[in-house]
Order: sequence, then structure tokens, then C-alpha cells
Amino acid sequence: MKLSQQKKNSLVSLLASKREEIESGKLRVLLIDECHLLWGDLTGYVWGKTDQEIAVEVINERDKQTYYGAVDYSFWQVSSESLQCW
Repeated sequence: MKLSQQKKNSLVSLLASKREEIESGKLRVLLIDECHLLWGDLTGYVWGKTDQEIAVEVINERDKQTYYGAVDYSFWQVSSESLQCW
């Protein structure tokens, strides 16, 4: 079995064992990702609703910038935070 399949099975088992706590709101599950932008990466595509403008502030456009995002699995609320790389 591939390592990625083993990790998936492990995660599925863990979430299943915590299902009652998750559904009752005692335990939150966050889907977390990160994005690294480098100078020149600013032209591209953004996912979102077509009738709403999406603006991403880039503080240090000549350097690197990392954005972290999380989705709350129970409520599908999205939050994000930028981190300046040195």
C-alpha cells in the first residue's frame, strides 16, 4: 500500500473515532493549506464567486510572501493570514 493511501486511511480512522465530538462541536476540524507567492507570480487565477471582487493585498511584491488558509470543516468558514518571509 502506498504511503499516501496509508495516511488517508489513518486520517479517516481518526476522524471516524472522533465523529461524535466533531458533530457536537467539542472538536473542530480544520483543512489547512499554504501558498507561497514570489515576485512575478501575481498574474493568475483566483477561485471565487463571479459576482464578487476578490482582492489579495501583497505587502512585499518584490520578495516572497506566504499565505496560510483554513476551512472549518463543520461550518465551512474560511480564514486566511499572510506571513512575510525573510
